Amino acid sequence: MINSLSHSVSLCLIVLVVNSSNCAPQATPNRQGGFSGQLQGPPQPPQINWGKCPQLEPVESDKKAKADIISSCLKSIALPENMTQETVEKHRTEVARCALNAENWFTEDGKYRYDKAESEIKAKKLSQEVEPQILRQHGECRKEAEGQFPSGIAQIQLYQACMDYHISQICGITIVGPSSPQ
Repeated sequence: MINSLSHSVSLCLIVLVVNSSNCAPQATPNRQGGFSGQLQGPPQPPQINWGKCPQLEPVESDKKAKADIISSCLKSIALPENMTQETVEKHRTEVARCALNAENWFTEDGKYRYDKAESEIKAKKLSQEVEPQILRQHGECRKEAEGQFPSGIAQIQLYQACMDYHISQICGITIVGPSSPQ
């Protein structure tokens, strides 16, 4: 999905924003092992250069909507009582499924809606140079994901990772470092 990249990046940024917005400002350590007393704000999310595809940059309302969905899913899915790598991964998968379901990414029979992903690619109105390449990769990534995994979150993660890679290459998207403090 074209929003694969912006969706994934948005989710990562949202997690940073949600996590950092819940943090209290921190004092800055000094060389003597104490603190200077100056408060330092939460870490800032990275700046992204969208290259040939500025249409992929999510608008603030989309970021907020995704953050709200993730917050809602996190509230509705209990944290595992016993924290192991397996239980954490299971929880993460449940939250991902909840968020994708909230955004209508599944068909009635629970399969990923690749048709919706293709429609989103076309709706972005990318340049005539870029769009056909991304649509071609959409088909290839779908084939690869469905070949590796018959269904489920693992299939979607492979598809999204594949699309993220190809979109970033085709569009020339780069992460240019943290934004300046506000």
